[in-house]
Amino acid sequence: MSRPGITEADIAGSDGWINLVALANERGRTWVESFHALGAEDLIESIHDALRLLLQRRFDEGWDLLQSLAPENTALASADQPTLLDAYRPWYHNATAYYFYSRNDFDRAEAEIRAVTEASIRACEAEDFLVILAIRCCDVELQRARMHRNHYHWRHVADHLATVQEMIESRRPLCTLEGGRAITFADLRAWSASLDFATEDNREAIDKVLDPNRWKIRFRGLVAELYALPWMIIPYG
Repeated sequence: MSRPGITEADIAGSDGWINLVALANERGRTWVESFHALGAEDLIESIHDALRLLLQRRFDEGWDLLQSLAPENTALASADQPTLLDAYRPWYHNATAYYFYSRNDFDRAEAEIRAVTEASIRACEAEDFLVILAIRCCDVELQRARMHRNHYHWRHVADHLATVQEMIESRRPLCTLEGGRAITFADLRAWSASLDFATEDNREAIDKVLDPNRWKIRFRGLVAELYALPWMIIPYG
């Protein structure tokens, strides 16, 4: 059975957000220094390694690695700033969701996906410079579309894809914070436009994360992937 899931492109495209946090303001730069000091980026890279194992269907190895990277097992868990842990959680829970999804445990996969949204919203509520993490809520809808496709729940696939398209076009919020503040894709673009891009590399960081054309290309690719039925796929090699 064809099983749409996280790809190498998804893994490669998950970087860049940390640059935007550092550019936000002095507090953002200090926060990034703490994130670095506690080894969070190395932890996220290890999560990428676990995802690559899962992509290779080396499930036991991938799961063992993920278990060692559980948030409560990291130095982030004892940090004075809870946002450091909340900023890490989406990467971890997204990876564990993919593991459970790959093992056909869709209830646990959905619970992990909800944890991605909850952690992202907590971080956004706590610090304005972490508002970029709202983009993870769009990733959540992409993952839900993939899971429903595996069950051939085409109506749900269509609903989640429609939600993603509305998010990309800012017709639907990425998330709504506890106080009722809605964060849209356009809000993130406006926020990023206020940042001081000292180098061209910094400017590329925003394009990597927030360029709507990149998101639209990714969206069209996902639609083609999800609606390609197994018996219509021609194997090569």
